[in-house]
Amino acid sequence: MGTRVRMMATGAKDGLYSTPSMVQGEGASQTFKRGAVLINGSSGNVGTVVEAGTDPTGILGIAEEDGENLAVSVASTRFVPALPHCTFEGTLDDNTGTYALVAGDKNKLYGIAKDANGIWYIDQSETSNTRVIITGFKDAIGTQAARVYFKFLASQTAFN
Repeated sequence: MGTRVRMMATGAKDGLYSTPSMVQGEGASQTFKRGAVLINGSSGNVGTVVEAGTDPTGILGIAEEDGENLAVSVASTRFVPALPHCTFEGTLDDNTGTYALVAGDKNKLYGIAKDANGIWYIDQSETSNTRVIITGFKDAIGTQAARVYFKFLASQTAFN
């Protein structure tokens, strides 16, 4: 995937005055980047946040800062929680950097994935293991690797 993909971030406030933010202990050796999808840790990282893997469930939210690569719970991580009233912004692509946004992408369900550079994006080619719904467009129809607004599906978050 090309360098067109940009990190996930917060979008509209959905009637709020400010964007919600949470801070929790960080799991051991976390090297995620700002914009990463975070979940609850397991095994040696219980009670902490860690970067999600493929087709995550129990999504906590989007990291507001990079992981610090320290021992478990030595560092804390701030993130925007994947609450139902939180809208996020992300890149819609198909792992090529060339997918062009179409009007039919609005209100569609897609999966999420991480590219080779560690940047999370909405995967237009993933329609089986869906995690998000596209709620609007930041970029114009026809834009490649376009920025879109999305919400996490409640059934895939830790807050359902």
